[in-house]
Amino acid sequence: MEQDVLRDLTESVTVRNIMTQVDQLRRADTHAEAEILHRDYDVVPCPKSGEIKGYFHRNVVEQLPIEPKMLFADSTTVLDMPRLFMESNLDFCFVVTRNGISGYVHYSDMNKTIALFPLLTLLLSAEWTLSQRLPDPIPDEDLKAVLGGKRVSKLRRERANRQEANVDLGWTGVLYMTDVLKLASHYWLFPGSPDRVKEVVDVRNRCVHSGEPLIAKDKDFGKLERVRLFCEEILSGHGPQ
Repeated sequence: MEQDVLRDLTESVTVRNIMTQVDQLRRADTHAEAEILHRDYDVVPCPKSGEIKGYFHRNVVEQLPIEPKMLFADSTTVLDMPRLFMESNLDFCFVVTRNGISGYVHYSDMNKTIALFPLLTLLLSAEWTLSQRLPDPIPDEDLKAVLGGKRVSKLRRERANRQEANVDLGWTGVLYMTDVLKLASHYWLFPGSPDRVKEVVDVRNRCVHSGEPLIAKDKDFGKLERVRLFCEEILSGHGPQ
């Protein structure tokens, strides 16, 4: 039941929720017209009206054809986009429905707020799953060895405050994601490494803090795909238990 709900949540946001609708695209009939629009847009579809047949790209004189690899179905989930962008070696795609091209999407559209929800849902679910697999209680010597004495002292104070307020949920209630991942790696709950922990935490922080975009360049595709696969591995129960 929980897996069904999680799947519904992560698959509910698709490319059609973040694309630029076809009637909002700036278009051109000629390269000269496209050059003016290239001041603001790398890709300018053509012709100006009717069905989109091709596009002009910045610094390319001739009109370019739309290839099959440049097409995303409008049902494509946001979680699948990094992998598809990597496979196509592109940073944009046109979106298609049964009636033809319905929009345009650039990888930067994945920074829109609604596009963050599926990955954040996966990350939080994986974090919770790992926290529930930790020993209960977690031995003090393990806490100190993995997190350090200073960090453990801070967590103890937080737990004491929560116990006083009658809202204590145990160690897992005060651990941050970094703490959970370090402890989970220590107990071989997943094949982790410091670099992998850092990567997962970085993506999680980008999902919840507006100061950093989730994806700033096309090289981030690989990182997002690795984090997605990590979460799905944890949630599927594969790997060390």
